[in-house]
Amino acid sequence: MVHKFSLEREHTEKEWWRERRIYPATFFGFPDPAKHGLRGGSLYVEQMDSVTLAVLADRCLKEKVWDPEIWSKFAWRAQQIVSRTHEPDLCYIFRAFARADWFDQNLLTTYLGRLHRRLHAFQLPDVAVLLEAFGNPKFRQSTYLQKALTHTALLLQHRDDAQAEHLARTCAALRELKPLPSILEREALGLLELLAEALLLRELSELGPARMIHVMDCFVAWGLVSRERSKASSASIDLCWALARELKGRLHEHAKEHPDHLATLALALASGGLTHEELWDELVDNLEQVSYKMSASSVAAAASGAARGGRTWPALFEAFGRRLLERRNDLGPLDCARAAAGFLRCPTSITERFVTRGPVGERLLELGLETLDAESTVMLFDGLSRAPPGAHGVETLAGALLEVSHMRLRDFSAKQLCIIARSLGHLRPAVADVLRETLDCVQDVVKEAAPNGVCWSHAT
Repeated sequence: MVHKFSLEREHTEKEWWRERRIYPATFFGFPDPAKHGLRGGSLYVEQMDSVTLAVLADRCLKEKVWDPEIWSKFAWRAQQIVSRTHEPDLCYIFRAFARADWFDQNLLTTYLGRLHRRLHAFQLPDVAVLLEAFGNPKFRQSTYLQKALTHTALLLQHRDDAQAEHLARTCAALRELKPLPSILEREALGLLELLAEALLLRELSELGPARMIHVMDCFVAWGLVSRERSKASSASIDLCWALARELKGRLHEHAKEHPDHLATLALALASGGLTHEELWDELVDNLEQVSYKMSASSVAAAASGAARGGRTWPALFEAFGRRLLERRNDLGPLDCARAAAGFLRCPTSITERFVTRGPVGERLLELGLETLDAESTVMLFDGLSRAPPGAHGVETLAGALLEVSHMRLRDFSAKQLCIIARSLGHLRPAVADVLRETLDCVQDVVKEAAPNGVCWSHAT
């Protein structure tokens, strides 16, 4: 009764020969490489110019296309046209291969030579892309990274036309380069000082919340803004406080799309000693609301940051705990150490339910305490020393951790050993011989480092 089809009428929509032709999927005028596995055929790589190659390589990265046939053809074409490739395409192509981890010695040698040849013409956005490529250690050959850092410093010293977005992007690229050898580290720290001074002269409100968070994380990670450093950079501290004030009121909308960025911000505020009360309150409220969307690694980082910042609110850590119960198998050794360091500062009921008798402790036993690196071991020791008195299983876990770590004490730095010694003063594990050996090693290492004028402050 209600069907529209009538046999005596013409129905053009039913005539297959009138249907629209099906064209192959294309991107930027070429066959879409993301659909190559389904459709096959030629990619016409031999006809690509530098702009097209840069765009299509970036397309493959975003779509997670790792087909060796595609990347080998891209590498062949990139080498063929390298003498006609200029910035910024040169930097974007190099970054694409670095992010894809496509290590081809001929390609690498060719492009490093071309980058060196064109470095004098690079502007700050070009250098930022190049530094992002150097985030892959395999692509940091010879002295090319040092030359890029020096060129960036010269641009900042002799030109004042860089936009705030480009300055912030350069900071984020430097964050990914850590750690560096001592010579390059001095170059990077000097460059960050120049970036901080330049950013303070810009309109910071033009930056998005993501950029602001990454800039703060960069300066905290490099130690220029730290609660433990007595001689911190005034420009860096002023910049981070200015960014904190700009972030206030902008976290709610940003958290909907990028919840994991809140964990980065929590760690940066706590490690940098940036006690902006209003921003902390806004951050904690949003963390509680979006914790169900965060990755396990981000939840662990947020728990550590919130606890170090003195925000051990039961409702917040209950939300964190529920998410960790769901994503327990995604936790790595560093994630477990961070989560434990955060939850161990909470009341006894939360500590036992989510650490010693909960998902964090169970995951630690699955992975094995021997899988913890020096940073994770020190973090876990420090967290155990701050557990509420009488919490179940804390001394047992501390003793097992000491048994595993005392065999490789020489792998720890002097500062890390001092933190372990302070933690053992609170924990007092039952194994006297292991404790004595550990403290003797700490004393020896401190004596060796003392003539160099090294000074440490305990973690708080």
